[in-house]
Amino acid sequence: MNQLDGKVAVVTGAAQGIGLGIARALLSAGAAVVISDVNGTEGERVVAELVATDGRVAFCQTDVADDSAVANLIEFAVVHFGRLDIVVNNAGVVAVQTVEEASVADWDRVMAVNVRSIFLTPKYALPHLRRAGGGAILNVASVSSFFGQQHTPAYVASKGAALMLTKSLAVDYGPEHIRVNALCPGITDTPCCAIMRGHG
Repeated sequence: MNQLDGKVAVVTGAAQGIGLGIARALLSAGAAVVISDVNGTEGERVVAELVATDGRVAFCQTDVADDSAVANLIEFAVVHFGRLDIVVNNAGVVAVQTVEEASVADWDRVMAVNVRSIFLTPKYALPHLRRAGGGAILNVASVSSFFGQQHTPAYVASKGAALMLTKSLAVDYGPEHIRVNALCPGITDTPCCAIMRGHG
């Protein structure tokens, strides 16, 4: 028996890179997985590939900065697989710009994808996690949650916020057997590395 047999997970930004790696690991551990990404073409391709070896996977195209889209994602997971146990907030963007170079729209977009999404997914997932008797929320933050770095002030600020939001959620929901943790990777060689990275 696998560790996560019977569990259902949602992973955002999972059409490639770290998110896809997490989705594969969850499938290997026995979970059913909903892969979410804003990139519909890549998401459908990845799910078709995974379905060929494991039918416990589905795709839901989602802009994680959008309230109604995130609500739909969580509902999709519960309707498709009957429950929800794990949420992985992996989707993110990075803007390589100083504050002088960035527009207000640039700043707001980074904050919306990297921080608002970590507010929205628990907002809609928590009732289902309670119904399952508990669960886990994993937020992919960054080493930049702890240290400043050059030319990415919006990204660094967003990842610092992601870490503190994780701590706050952990305090609020730990007593309900809902674990909330942050994963803080360093620079990772993925297809997402660009001036404004695609998000899901």
